[in-house]
Amino acid sequence: MRIIAGKCKGRKLDAPPTDMRPTLDRTKETLFNILQLKVPDAAVLDLFAGSGSLGLEAFSRGAAKVVFVDVDRRAAETVKSNCKKVGCEAVVLTAHFESALAQLKEKFDLIFIDPPYKLNFYYRALKTLCDFDRLNDGAVAVCEHSSEDKLPEKVGGFLKYREKKMGKCQFSFYRFESGLQSLTEDGEQRDRED
Repeated sequence: MRIIAGKCKGRKLDAPPTDMRPTLDRTKETLFNILQLKVPDAAVLDLFAGSGSLGLEAFSRGAAKVVFVDVDRRAAETVKSNCKKVGCEAVVLTAHFESALAQLKEKFDLIFIDPPYKLNFYYRALKTLCDFDRLNDGAVAVCEHSSEDKLPEKVGGFLKYREKKMGKCQFSFYRFESGLQSLTEDGEQRDRED
């Protein structure tokens, strides 16, 4: 596992001593080819960070700030070690994603959501990001999931705008629009009143 491109290109990254499924280099390269214009100067959140590979790739390609979150202590320690290897000064939180989002104060432009497939936390993670107001308008969230799973078209202020299948893995891309969030909340309020 390594950094594909940017100022840290070629640096090797460690994987946590767990049964986590790292994003393959070829898959990561495809993902960042799609996201290339979104990464420079972005505030990035790597939820379910694992090794931190996605957030560190964004850092290497010019992201302004990266925050990593993982509930597994061993994964968080691996992220810290990998950050040192590439010279990335980042916040690394060892917490459940909902607790972490409640603690954080900043807003993000790019969010990676890659939980263990079987946990199926995608909807909750997207919804919690909206509920805690952790998003800049136009923010993009990328969910990596099994190609057998179908993710919703809309969650809160997020609207799915693209899918990319890579063998057994698939990326679903969501864009956040604050106006869409307001419409969704108004609709939910009317549903409760009816």
